[in-house]
Amino acid sequence: MVANLIENPKEIKRHVVILGAGASLATTIPTNGDRNGKRLPIMNNLIKVIGIEDLVHDFKSDNFEDIYSELYSKRDYTEVLETIEKSVYDYFSSLELPDEPTIYDYLVLSLRRKDVIATFLYYVMLGKDVIKLLPQLSQ
Repeated sequence: MVANLIENPKEIKRHVVILGAGASLATTIPTNGDRNGKRLPIMNNLIKVIGIEDLVHDFKSDNFEDIYSELYSKRDYTEVLETIEKSVYDYFSSLELPDEPTIYDYLVLSLRRKDVIATFLYYVMLGKDVIKLLPQLSQ
Protein backbone atom coordinates (compact mmCIF):
# COMPACT_ATOMS: atom_id res chain seq x y z
CA MET A 1 0.00 0.00 0.00
CA VAL A 2 2.77 2.49 0.90
CA ALA A 3 4.61 1.73 -2.32
CA ASN A 4 1.41 2.45 -4.26
CA LEU A 5 1.00 5.81 -2.52
CA ILE A 6 4.58 6.74 -3.31
CA GLU A 7 4.10 5.84 -6.96
CA ASN A 8 0.64 7.45 -7.15
CA PRO A 9 0.73 10.46 -4.81
CA LYS A 10 -2.54 11.82 -6.25
CA GLU A 11 -4.33 9.19 -4.21
CA ILE A 12 -3.07 10.78 -0.99
CA LYS A 13 -5.70 12.98 0.58
CA ARG A 14 -5.25 16.62 1.46
CA HIS A 15 -3.16 17.50 4.50
CA VAL A 16 -4.55 20.15 6.83
CA VAL A 17 -2.03 21.64 9.24
CA ILE A 18 -3.71 23.46 12.12
CA LEU A 19 -1.54 26.01 13.88
CA GLY A 20 -2.38 27.03 17.42
CA ALA A 21 -1.07 29.43 20.02
CA GLY A 22 2.68 29.43 20.23
CA ALA A 23 3.39 28.14 16.72
CA SER A 24 5.44 31.19 15.75
CA LEU A 25 7.21 31.12 19.10
CA ALA A 26 8.25 27.54 18.39
CA THR A 27 10.04 28.65 15.23
CA THR A 28 12.39 30.84 17.25
CA ILE A 29 13.26 28.37 20.01
CA PRO A 30 16.26 26.84 18.21
CA THR A 31 17.67 30.31 17.46
CA ASN A 32 16.64 32.08 20.69
CA GLY A 33 14.75 34.78 18.83
CA ASP A 34 14.71 36.36 15.42
CA ARG A 35 17.80 37.16 13.36
CA ASN A 36 18.77 39.90 15.83
CA GLY A 37 17.92 37.93 18.98
CA LYS A 38 14.58 39.68 19.52
CA ARG A 39 12.12 37.43 21.33
CA LEU A 40 8.82 36.55 19.76
CA PRO A 41 6.16 37.22 22.40
CA ILE A 42 2.98 35.38 23.27
CA MET A 43 -0.06 36.94 24.96
CA ASN A 44 1.17 36.27 28.50
CA ASN A 45 4.57 37.96 28.02
CA LEU A 46 3.93 40.47 25.22
CA ILE A 47 3.74 43.42 27.61
CA LYS A 48 7.17 42.69 29.06
CA VAL A 49 8.83 41.65 25.79
CA ILE A 50 7.87 44.81 23.90
CA GLY A 51 8.42 47.04 26.93
CA ILE A 52 5.04 48.61 27.62
CA GLU A 53 4.78 47.77 31.33
CA ASP A 54 4.57 51.44 32.28
CA LEU A 55 1.42 51.86 30.15
CA VAL A 56 -0.50 49.01 31.80
CA HIS A 57 0.86 48.86 35.35
CA ASP A 58 -2.62 49.49 36.85
CA PHE A 59 -4.00 46.17 35.60
CA LYS A 60 -3.90 42.90 37.51
CA SER A 61 -3.61 40.60 34.49
CA ASP A 62 -0.41 39.88 32.54
CA ASN A 63 -2.44 38.79 29.52
CA PHE A 64 -2.28 41.35 26.73
CA GLU A 65 -5.69 40.43 25.29
CA ASP A 66 -7.39 40.93 28.66
CA ILE A 67 -5.76 44.31 29.25
CA TYR A 68 -6.31 45.55 25.70
CA SER A 69 -9.98 44.55 25.83
CA GLU A 70 -10.46 46.38 29.10
CA LEU A 71 -8.70 49.51 27.81
CA TYR A 72 -10.71 49.41 24.60
CA SER A 73 -13.98 49.32 26.53
CA LYS A 74 -13.12 52.58 28.33
CA ARG A 75 -13.21 55.93 26.55
CA ASP A 76 -10.51 57.53 28.71
CA TYR A 77 -7.70 55.39 27.30
CA THR A 78 -7.62 56.43 23.63
CA GLU A 79 -4.08 57.83 23.81
CA VAL A 80 -2.80 54.83 25.74
CA LEU A 81 -4.35 52.48 23.17
CA GLU A 82 -2.73 54.38 20.30
CA THR A 83 0.66 54.19 22.02
CA ILE A 84 0.23 50.47 22.69
CA GLU A 85 -0.85 49.80 19.10
CA LYS A 86 2.15 51.67 17.72
CA SER A 87 4.51 49.81 20.08
CA VAL A 88 3.07 46.43 19.06
CA TYR A 89 3.19 47.30 15.36
CA ASP A 90 6.76 48.63 15.57
CA TYR A 91 7.99 45.58 17.48
CA PHE A 92 6.45 43.00 15.17
CA SER A 93 7.47 44.94 12.06
CA SER A 94 11.08 44.90 13.22
CA LEU A 95 11.28 41.11 13.54
CA GLU A 96 13.46 39.39 10.96
CA LEU A 97 13.68 35.74 10.01
CA PRO A 98 16.75 33.91 11.25
CA ASP A 99 19.33 32.92 8.66
CA GLU A 100 18.70 29.24 9.40
CA PRO A 101 15.55 27.55 8.10
CA THR A 102 12.64 27.61 10.51
CA ILE A 103 10.02 24.94 11.04
CA TYR A 104 7.74 27.05 8.82
CA ASP A 105 10.25 26.81 5.95
CA TYR A 106 10.05 23.03 6.13
CA LEU A 107 6.27 23.09 6.56
CA VAL A 108 5.64 25.34 3.55
CA LEU A 109 8.06 23.43 1.34
CA SER A 110 6.41 20.12 2.24
CA LEU A 111 2.93 21.25 1.16
CA ARG A 112 1.29 20.34 -2.09
CA ARG A 113 -1.22 22.54 -3.93
CA LYS A 114 -4.12 20.71 -2.32
CA ASP A 115 -2.78 21.04 1.24
CA VAL A 116 -3.85 23.74 3.69
CA ILE A 117 -2.42 25.61 6.66
CA ALA A 118 -5.35 26.57 8.91
CA THR A 119 -5.12 29.14 11.66
CA PHE A 120 -7.29 31.68 13.40
CA LEU A 121 -4.31 33.88 14.09
CA TYR A 122 -1.78 35.77 12.06
CA TYR A 123 1.62 34.18 12.43
CA VAL A 124 4.32 36.75 11.87
CA MET A 125 7.06 34.31 11.03
CA LEU A 126 4.84 32.17 8.80
CA GLY A 127 3.96 35.15 6.63
CA LYS A 128 7.60 36.15 6.30
CA ASP A 129 8.62 32.55 5.52
CA VAL A 130 6.04 32.22 2.76
CA ILE A 131 7.22 35.47 1.16
CA LYS A 132 10.84 34.30 1.43
CA LEU A 133 9.99 30.97 -0.18
CA LEU A 134 7.77 32.21 -3.02
CA PRO A 135 10.56 31.96 -5.64
CA GLN A 136 11.16 28.29 -4.74
CA LEU A 137 7.45 27.50 -4.60
CA SER A 138 6.85 28.72 -8.14
CA GLN A 139 9.35 26.27 -9.63
